[in-house]
Amino acid sequence: MKKTHVRIGVDTGGTFTDFAFYAGGDLKVKKIPSPPHDPSSSILAGIKEYFRNSNPLLIIHGTTVATNSLLEKRGKRTALITTKGFEDVLFIGRQVRKNLYSLRGEKKDPLLPKKYCYGIDERVSPSGKIEKRVSAQEVRDILEKIRKNHIKAVAVCLIHSYANPENEKIIRQKLFEQNILFSISSEILP
Repeated sequence: MKKTHVRIGVDTGGTFTDFAFYAGGDLKVKKIPSPPHDPSSSILAGIKEYFRNSNPLLIIHGTTVATNSLLEKRGKRTALITTKGFEDVLFIGRQVRKNLYSLRGEKKDPLLPKKYCYGIDERVSPSGKIEKRVSAQEVRDILEKIRKNHIKAVAVCLIHSYANPENEKIIRQKLFEQNILFSISSEILP
């Protein structure tokens, strides 16, 4: 007997979690409440019946929880660690604006304050050659500032980490050792 692949699409929202199940030409949909304290529990509850059979599962997950948290600025206090000289990358004006020919700039609401953007003296060339390694002492100094500012999560985005993630991995290890939530650019989108 041929096993039917089950495809499950999941969208976790702040109020409900929506499911689309596709197997053997049949499409079913389901909606269940998302508990605010643990939205992941609704995902497990919704797909529980499909764990019982031995058919292979393909689960595609999206969430509006993270998007809503970002838009409503309800997330944890977050910092950015980037290559020294690029600390203002989140604050630079772009040419994308409502009125292209207006002489007045548009004020943007930044994702985090400038004081939580930390530059680290490192450099990787576009070819991936390590021009300057991350200093363990400098990482410790930044982590001390992060602790003093009660920061709960850190985004790490070093220049040219797509070509060689070694410097990001050093920072990643230190964040892991300190039990700080982190997101590393070379792991998300190299």
